[in-house]
Amino acid sequence: MSSNELLEFRTSVRALLDKHATSAALRSAMDTELGYDPKLWRMLCEQVGVAALAIPEQWGGAGAGLVESLLVVGELGRVVASVPMLGSAVLGVQAVLLSGDEQAYARLLPDLADGSRTAALCWADANGWDTPGVTATNETLTGTAHYVLHGAQADLLLILTDDGLFETTPSAPGVTSTPTPALDPTRQLATITFTNTPATRIGPAHAQPNGTGDLTATGNHTTAETSDRRPPQTTDNLANAQSTGASHSTAANNPATLRQRLREIAWAAIAAEQVGAARHCLEMTVEYTASRVQFGRPIGSFQALKHRMADMYVLVESAESAALAAAQAVAENSPSAAEDVWVARTHCTEAFSQVAAETIQLHGGIAITWEHDAHLYFKRAHATAELFGAPRRPATVA
Repeated sequence: MSSNELLEFRTSVRALLDKHATSAALRSAMDTELGYDPKLWRMLCEQVGVAALAIPEQWGGAGAGLVESLLVVGELGRVVASVPMLGSAVLGVQAVLLSGDEQAYARLLPDLADGSRTAALCWADANGWDTPGVTATNETLTGTAHYVLHGAQADLLLILTDDGLFETTPSAPGVTSTPTPALDPTRQLATITFTNTPATRIGPAHAQPNGTGDLTATGNHTTAETSDRRPPQTTDNLANAQSTGASHSTAANNPATLRQRLREIAWAAIAAEQVGAARHCLEMTVEYTASRVQFGRPIGSFQALKHRMADMYVLVESAESAALAAAQAVAENSPSAAEDVWVARTHCTEAFSQVAAETIQLHGGIAITWEHDAHLYFKRAHATAELFGAPRRPATVA
């Protein structure tokens, strides 16, 4: 999409969310077993097509791209709505696309595109996302995946292991899903245990679990060796490559690279979400200080508060620039993607945390009541700071 089309698209998404993702609707959904409003998810999929954005047209998608998907994630962050956009339409879809398995595309993507089926990416061990919590032996899974987004509500389970990507269902033998209490009450997490669970491999069976192909895993990032000297990709040729699986051969053949690529996408998505939420906190604070009167004048007219809100504005604007750069770099698989994602993840996390804290301070006592939404954004800020871990600054490739 062009810049103008992206702005129009964002306006459409925001209008729908402003009408249907209200504070009352959010709080009502928080108390349900599903954890989100299924009617809202259906409207987003049917009226806007959010689940289909990054899926090529030949597999039932809209053929747009990752940038558009992350724009929706940002708008959902603005209203802290926890529909399965991030876990299913972003991470689940990207995991399948990066596998390079066209049979899996035909089998899985059409249902994910129309939102009738949702996926959960099972990945982390008890210590985080550096190491998979599940092992695969002859297409049988054993182990426990922690912090799975919408893991207890998903229809399809995608499991990242050191031996590659696998799929199964929550009803498969040996699968046990347990909801995980979380700091953020608007986001559903689960712990999923696999005990000799049969699964179907997605992608090539000859994947190199130790990263012995053309990439070498280093710390929390992956650096290219001399055999991977591809030119930067544009958005157009990336979309074309996604339909054929050509640009995903490295990730498909190297589980360590697949995990790192998905983690960069996750960090870019979280940055977009943090920006959307931080901007809403700023808007909420400006509106409140303009209406709250003390000493015969709105408190927003006091110079000290003006300075603090100006600082909030600078944080939000700079975080948005970093998040947009990361989204574009990841979508294009740019050589600078690791650096751009590190910058966005670091700065957007700090910005959202500071803005959420200032929101509570400038609202005063009302912000620490359950009835006010400020605490939901504060909890989201601290929860997203830990989700998917924190990246190290990538080393420069010579």
